Amino acid sequence: MLLVGVKCDREMRSKMFHDNRESEKWLERELVRRTEHAGGVAYKLHSQQMTGFPDRLCLLPEGRTVLVELKSKGRTPSARQRLVIMQLRAIGHDVRVIDSVDGLNALFGDAE
Repeated sequence: MLLVGVKCDREMRSKMFHDNRESEKWLERELVRRTEHAGGVAYKLHSQQMTGFPDRLCLLPEGRTVLVELKSKGRTPSARQRLVIMQLRAIGHDVRVIDSVDGLNALFGDAE
């Protein structure tokens, strides 16, 4: 959302863009926070050779590995992302598509 001619202070921008619990950005920050709280790490994945790879590789205690594709509420993975997710699942990887707090709760409910 672009506000033309309206001066936005830091708090207003934070409320608009960072506190939106349905945004991909908020979900990603919360995923990282919860992963670290559980004693793990959440690496951001960047692949210039392979498109469609999930956003985060979460390494959790006890050797648990989860690949996570994050989406804003109601958004779905692209055709390429769906293909990559299907391929990863076919070879036994735990791949989650998370677009809500409920999705995060399900992931970390499993991890606890």
